[in-house]
Amino acid sequence: MISSNTYEEVYQILKSMDKVSVMKIPENILKNIIEKRNPKFKTKIDNNDLFKQENMSIEAMDLLCWITYNYWMNDHERSEIDKINNEFYIQLEKERCKKYNSDLLLKKERQTNNDRKMNALIIVEKKGIIKNIIDKIKKLFRNSK
Repeated sequence: MISSNTYEEVYQILKSMDKVSVMKIPENILKNIIEKRNPKFKTKIDNNDLFKQENMSIEAMDLLCWITYNYWMNDHERSEIDKINNEFYIQLEKERCKKYNSDLLLKKERQTNNDRKMNALIIVEKKGIIKNIIDKIKKLFRNSK
């Protein structure tokens, strides 16, 4: 949900722009911006540098990007943006598949289990010679019964 302060920021930027650019935006969208804005909000918009990032919120920048894409760009510019976005999402998907590849995850799990088995402690009780002789004598008596 877009805040009323964001609408005010966008309104102030549009107010400072040339009329030809603003008139490319549909009337219902302009009306929506005007109705939902907060006129009491003091913006930091610099009329000399309207699109300076430090002067507006991220929401306002997003809304202006949406307006630019939908109403101010021509078809060629839009297709270039779409191409860049598609390449980005394809690369992102490749990285995700590589990171979460089920074969690699299963292979790592098997390797981890093997490592655990190999690293298991083997406890060897060291008995003295006398203890071994006594145990063998007891074993002989048990077997003879």
